Amino acid sequence: MQPIEIINHNPAIDTCYLIWDKYMEVPRTYTDVLLKVSLLNVEEQGIENALVHQDPWMHKGSLFQKLKELGFKKAFIVLGGVHWKFTDTITYAQELDLDVTVAGYFYNSGFLRQLTIVNIDKLIEALSTHGNQNRGIYFSDCINNNDYKILDKSLNVFKSYYHPEEDINECEKFLKWINGEGEYEHEDIDYLRKYVGKI
Repeated sequence: MQPIEIINHNPAIDTCYLIWDKYMEVPRTYTDVLLKVSLLNVEEQGIENALVHQDPWMHKGSLFQKLKELGFKKAFIVLGGVHWKFTDTITYAQELDLDVTVAGYFYNSGFLRQLTIVNIDKLIEALSTHGNQNRGIYFSDCINNNDYKILDKSLNVFKSYYHPEEDINECEKFLKWINGEGEYEHEDIDYLRKYVGKI
């Protein structure tokens, strides 16, 4: 299992900030940049109890068992590339009384994968019963069993993120831009420019 390194560990807080460094079928350089954006944001905002994992759902979610052993009760899961201008949402996640398995935003038939809060005990129980069925953070059983909470939509305004497009031309333009070869247009260009300049 991938080693766990907790960044800015504060054992007084029972919520961890899990950056999902997800494989996205784009060049690894692309997702490496997105991960670094999130890690620089952790440093900038002083976010506590942060960690990175490429696949938190592998081995029936054994990562969550380890997090439980470390004293964590909730995991606030975001994709690499997520960054915050303020820490209001992180404070919200820490203070959230989560008596169901998952809290998030609906997207199509599941939860938006780049912003989800899970109850670690309940998730471990679900994963031990259903294996990797919930892989991908869509939690169909939780939805079917009304075992979820919808997050306050106002929280979304504190978040910006860059999600890589599957279009190969889009990917190539981004990779050239981060290597200083040409311009790149995107709605999140200001924050990308800020962070990529530090990489």
